[in-house]
Amino acid sequence: MLRMSGHINSLTDAAGRLGEIGTGFLEDRLELLSLELQEAKIRLAQIVLLVCAGSVFTVFGIVLLMCAAIYLMPPEWRLYGLFGSAAISILLGVLALLLLARVFKTATTPFAATVQEIKKDVACFSTRN
Repeated sequence: MLRMSGHINSLTDAAGRLGEIGTGFLEDRLELLSLELQEAKIRLAQIVLLVCAGSVFTVFGIVLLMCAAIYLMPPEWRLYGLFGSAAISILLGVLALLLLARVFKTATTPFAATVQEIKKDVACFSTRN
Protein backbone atom coordinates (compact mmCIF):
# COMPACT_ATOMS: atom_id res chain seq x y z
CA MET A 1 0.00 0.00 0.00
CA LEU A 2 2.83 2.34 0.89
CA ARG A 3 4.55 1.45 -2.34
CA MET A 4 1.39 2.33 -4.35
CA SER A 5 1.06 5.74 -2.70
CA GLY A 6 4.73 6.41 -3.53
CA HIS A 7 4.01 5.79 -7.22
CA ILE A 8 0.97 8.03 -7.07
CA ASN A 9 3.00 10.78 -5.42
CA SER A 10 5.73 10.51 -8.05
CA LEU A 11 3.12 10.61 -10.82
CA THR A 12 1.47 13.69 -9.36
CA ASP A 13 4.88 15.32 -8.93
CA ALA A 14 5.73 14.57 -12.57
CA ALA A 15 2.37 15.90 -13.71
CA GLY A 16 2.92 19.03 -11.65
CA ARG A 17 6.35 19.56 -13.21
CA LEU A 18 4.93 19.04 -16.69
CA GLY A 19 2.22 21.56 -15.90
CA GLU A 20 4.83 24.06 -14.72
CA ILE A 21 6.87 23.53 -17.90
CA GLY A 22 3.78 23.94 -20.07
CA THR A 23 2.78 27.04 -18.18
CA GLY A 24 6.29 28.42 -18.60
CA PHE A 25 6.16 27.84 -22.35
CA LEU A 26 2.77 29.48 -22.58
CA GLU A 27 3.92 32.42 -20.49
CA ASP A 28 7.00 32.93 -22.70
CA ARG A 29 4.93 32.82 -25.86
CA LEU A 30 2.37 35.26 -24.49
CA GLU A 31 5.14 37.66 -23.44
CA LEU A 32 6.61 37.46 -26.95
CA LEU A 33 3.18 38.06 -28.46
CA SER A 34 2.65 41.03 -26.18
CA LEU A 35 6.03 42.50 -27.10
CA GLU A 36 5.38 42.08 -30.82
CA LEU A 37 1.94 43.63 -30.46
CA GLN A 38 3.46 46.64 -28.70
CA GLU A 39 6.08 47.00 -31.44
CA ALA A 40 3.42 46.73 -34.13
CA LYS A 41 1.33 49.46 -32.46
CA ILE A 42 4.32 51.80 -32.24
CA ARG A 43 5.34 51.10 -35.84
CA LEU A 44 1.77 51.68 -37.07
CA ALA A 45 1.48 54.97 -35.18
CA GLN A 46 4.80 56.16 -36.64
CA ILE A 47 3.77 55.16 -40.15
CA VAL A 48 0.39 56.87 -39.92
CA LEU A 49 1.91 60.06 -38.50
CA LEU A 50 4.66 60.24 -41.10
CA VAL A 51 2.31 59.46 -43.98
CA CYS A 52 -0.13 62.15 -42.87
CA ALA A 53 2.54 64.81 -42.37
CA GLY A 54 4.32 63.95 -45.59
CA SER A 55 1.11 63.90 -47.59
CA VAL A 56 -0.15 67.23 -46.27
CA PHE A 57 3.10 69.09 -46.87
CA THR A 58 3.72 67.51 -50.25
CA VAL A 59 0.23 68.27 -51.50
CA PHE A 60 0.47 71.83 -50.19
CA GLY A 61 3.79 72.36 -51.96
CA ILE A 62 2.57 70.87 -55.22
CA VAL A 63 -0.58 73.00 -55.19
CA LEU A 64 1.48 76.15 -54.62
CA LEU A 65 3.88 75.25 -57.42
CA MET A 66 1.02 74.53 -59.81
CA CYS A 67 -0.72 77.77 -58.93
CA ALA A 68 2.51 79.71 -59.51
CA ALA A 69 3.16 77.94 -62.82
CA ILE A 70 -0.39 78.53 -64.04
CA TYR A 71 -0.29 82.17 -62.91
CA LEU A 72 2.90 82.74 -64.91
CA MET A 73 1.34 81.35 -68.10
CA PRO A 74 -0.27 83.60 -70.66
CA PRO A 75 -4.05 83.87 -70.09
CA GLU A 76 -4.92 81.85 -73.20
CA TRP A 77 -2.79 78.89 -71.98
CA ARG A 78 -4.00 78.78 -68.38
CA LEU A 79 -6.81 76.30 -69.06
CA TYR A 80 -4.31 73.90 -70.67
CA GLY A 81 -2.02 74.43 -67.71
CA LEU A 82 -4.81 73.42 -65.33
CA PHE A 83 -5.53 70.22 -67.28
CA GLY A 84 -1.83 69.40 -67.55
CA SER A 85 -1.21 69.88 -63.85
CA ALA A 86 -4.29 67.77 -63.01
CA ALA A 87 -3.01 64.97 -65.26
CA ILE A 88 0.44 65.07 -63.67
CA SER A 89 -1.10 65.01 -60.18
CA ILE A 90 -3.25 61.99 -61.02
CA LEU A 91 -0.26 60.19 -62.52
CA LEU A 92 1.87 60.85 -59.44
CA GLY A 93 -0.97 59.71 -57.15
CA VAL A 94 -1.36 56.42 -59.01
CA LEU A 95 2.42 55.91 -58.89
CA ALA A 96 2.43 56.50 -55.13
CA LEU A 97 -0.38 53.98 -54.63
CA LEU A 98 1.48 51.38 -56.70
CA LEU A 99 4.60 51.89 -54.59
CA LEU A 100 2.53 51.57 -51.42
CA ALA A 101 1.06 48.28 -52.67
CA ARG A 102 4.59 46.99 -53.31
CA VAL A 103 5.65 47.96 -49.78
CA PHE A 104 2.72 46.06 -48.29
CA LYS A 105 3.47 42.98 -50.38
CA THR A 106 7.09 42.81 -49.19
CA ALA A 107 6.38 43.58 -45.54
CA THR A 108 6.79 40.82 -42.96
CA THR A 109 3.69 39.40 -41.38
CA PRO A 110 2.77 40.55 -37.88
CA PHE A 111 3.74 38.22 -35.04
CA ALA A 112 6.05 36.16 -37.29
CA ALA A 113 8.40 35.38 -34.40
CA THR A 114 5.56 34.14 -32.20
CA VAL A 115 4.20 31.90 -34.93
CA GLN A 116 7.70 30.53 -35.60
CA GLU A 117 8.25 29.76 -31.90
CA ILE A 118 4.89 28.01 -31.63
CA LYS A 119 5.73 25.91 -34.70
CA LYS A 120 9.04 24.95 -33.07
CA ASP A 121 7.23 23.96 -29.88
CA VAL A 122 4.71 21.85 -31.78
CA ALA A 123 7.49 20.13 -33.73
CA CYS A 124 9.45 19.49 -30.53
CA PHE A 125 6.54 17.99 -28.65
CA SER A 126 5.05 16.04 -31.53
CA THR A 127 8.17 13.98 -32.36
CA ARG A 128 8.70 10.75 -30.53
CA ASN A 129 12.05 10.33 -28.85
